[in-house]
Amino acid sequence: MSKYLSGAALFVGAFWFASVANAADGAAPAVQVRGSTTLLPMAQRIAESYMAEHPGSTIAVSAGGTARGYKAVLDGTADVGLVSGPMPPELEREMQRRGIKLASVTAAYNALVPIVHLSNPLGSLDTNQLKHIFTGRISNWKDVGGRNAPIKVYVGPPSGGITEAWKEAIIGDDGTYTAKGIVLATDERVRRVAADPLAISFVAFGGTNPSVKRLNINGISATTETVLDGRYPLRSPLTLVMREHASAAARDFVRYFSRPRKRNRFAGIVTVESVD
Repeated sequence: MSKYLSGAALFVGAFWFASVANAADGAAPAVQVRGSTTLLPMAQRIAESYMAEHPGSTIAVSAGGTARGYKAVLDGTADVGLVSGPMPPELEREMQRRGIKLASVTAAYNALVPIVHLSNPLGSLDTNQLKHIFTGRISNWKDVGGRNAPIKVYVGPPSGGITEAWKEAIIGDDGTYTAKGIVLATDERVRRVAADPLAISFVAFGGTNPSVKRLNINGISATTETVLDGRYPLRSPLTLVMREHASAAARDFVRYFSRPRKRNRFAGIVTVESVD
């Protein structure tokens, strides 16, 4: 199991939350929240609820990807980062160089799911087979029990949290994607796989649709139950990060976000109510 899936090694400690005192002289400062598109719908919904319950508050939520979430917290343009994958190594080095520490809270989990064409005869691959396919060591479907035909590999943009999480979990820190891999955004990857019997890619649990076939991993299907209890082997935490000494307004919003009753269920996202 990868270090990322077995524990958030990049994150430091747990949140110790403090309440925001009612401002006697006006509205609380705006809280900037940026990052993962996977967490965006949940963050927007909770931000709306927070502002309704806290008149005068402003929570500005925008996307841009996991790497942007980390970078925005690093450079001070966001108070809270939404992340769905590990921190890019260059940002981790910069954090360490500047002595910046992060606190974090995991709001939910998402599964990373391999997808193929509906006509593909396979039903499951193991993690070692997936590693060899995505690094290019296996390039023909017959080598994993499929038809005698070349494998076309589609991967996501390197700045995406799901892409980074898949790389760390399947390929490992010292590996690289096959040079023949085609880089596309999620929606385009799904369209290509749906149209190409030789294709394989990966998406987040909630990003699958009936036009493609989801493969099991090690014989285990991604379901709400298997993701929540950890039986499904590729579980990616969806996390809010902030500086260790973030503003009181930012800490209060994240504390509000972390309350189980505030987290509605969203398609493909497994919230952590039952383990809070």
